[in-house]
Amino acid sequence: MSEAGTADSQHPDALPIPDESTWEMLVDAYKKAKKESDKRDVALLERLTSSNRSGFHVDFEIRHIPGKGRGLFAAQDIPKGTCVSDDRTGRFRTEQEWRDFLALLPHDLAKESVDWVGVDDYRSGEAVYIDLSESSLLNHGFSRRSLQWWERCFPCCTWRKVTATVEGKYFDGMWHMVATRDLEAGEELLCDYNQCGNYNHNLPWYDVICQEYYPGITRYDELERWCRKK
Repeated sequence: MSEAGTADSQHPDALPIPDESTWEMLVDAYKKAKKESDKRDVALLERLTSSNRSGFHVDFEIRHIPGKGRGLFAAQDIPKGTCVSDDRTGRFRTEQEWRDFLALLPHDLAKESVDWVGVDDYRSGEAVYIDLSESSLLNHGFSRRSLQWWERCFPCCTWRKVTATVEGKYFDGMWHMVATRDLEAGEELLCDYNQCGNYNHNLPWYDVICQEYYPGITRYDELERWCRKK
């Protein structure tokens, strides 16, 4: 059986399919929790309130996968090189902002949000990031633990930084998720989590908050669970 990481590491078979109200709550909490909004936040919120709230440019559906949780699946054929979705990622640079965000959410959704986040340092300084759209349910498609190439489940989507125009507005250096091969309707959309996070981060408060929601979880446990068997 192929190995792949999952966005739903805790009790995956008991989690509901999110509806539109889920993403509205996340966006609303993000607006309220951010103490200082930079140009990137302004552009992000414009995209999140546009007619294409999710950022996806292809038809997709969310499904339950036994033993793994939820995942995103193509609902149409997708040619190689197609822009699958635009960036809808929010970032928190301080512990207080991240705690305020979680406090504004129902407990179950806050717990899921902790499971969806990571740490990146692509911009100035490290920050906790979370996708404020269905991209949070993308599963990981690469395992370093698989020694045999035929057991590996490689990602079919990759993130690339490009310029873009969304509803007449120009965004410089926005991340796009692009199909790396031709995809058939019904295939799961998989990305590479190694593109999106820094497991050797230096944000101790991130680990503290993770353990408040998931006692005993450490950054190394987190890395391990991304590569667990389905």
